[in-house]
Amino acid sequence: MSAVVSSPSVILRDLSVKLGVTNSILRKGSEISRLLQLKISTNSRVLQQFNDSCRHILCLDLAASSLGVAFDRETAIALSGMKKRLYLNGYHMFEKMLGLEQKISVKTVCIQLGCSEVIELAESLLNRYVEEHSRGSNRNKPLDLQHPMYAAFAVYCACRHKKVKVSKKVLVEMSRIKGTSFDKVTSEMSSLLAGMETAKAAKKRRATTLMDLVQENLKDSESRKAKGSPSENQEEQDNAINSSDYETWKRRMLEEAGEACS
Repeated sequence: MSAVVSSPSVILRDLSVKLGVTNSILRKGSEISRLLQLKISTNSRVLQQFNDSCRHILCLDLAASSLGVAFDRETAIALSGMKKRLYLNGYHMFEKMLGLEQKISVKTVCIQLGCSEVIELAESLLNRYVEEHSRGSNRNKPLDLQHPMYAAFAVYCACRHKKVKVSKKVLVEMSRIKGTSFDKVTSEMSSLLAGMETAKAAKKRRATTLMDLVQENLKDSESRKAKGSPSENQEEQDNAINSSDYETWKRRMLEEAGEACS
């Protein structure tokens, strides 16, 4: 007696029940499954890496991601019968094959991990990293900033610097590279960030000194003016500008010193 072979739609429906996904994900998953079948019909080796259940689970996972809906990936991996890394490799392979890749930026990583307070620092760090790379021995090898690892590196380093708790495990998974490579690059970025913060602190100290000097000069100038015995330089300046111009000049000097402090 021959075994009954379930149709792809039946397999998808059964899996969607086990995973507790919505009908919208099921419909999108069915669409992705058909597209995937067309893409890989000429490459049987791709099919051989995944059994029917795993392939359809990946389609549901991709469907949930494209719809921006939560998906129980841990349960999905358990149902697929594959190791987590192999499952994720399959997910990213199908994602690329179908043109469903979503750009992962510093902002999207921070929002997903709930650490929006480090967005500005992480973006500054990533920009600096790109600048440094362009000056080094690899300047003729531009970085592929479409790859999510760079955003993951920057967010991880920014969170460590600001003592914001995030899951390193999740960030390593998002980076799509091995943990050893992740540690190597984040170490480089951490050193770069430390240098950036040191330079920023030094600039702020210089700016504060400038502000103090401006304030001191203004007080001295106003004191001499109040006494009615201005110096020759002050007298020349008073003859050249009226009271309104003087106030405008004073305000500008304070604003410029304030901007240097920021």
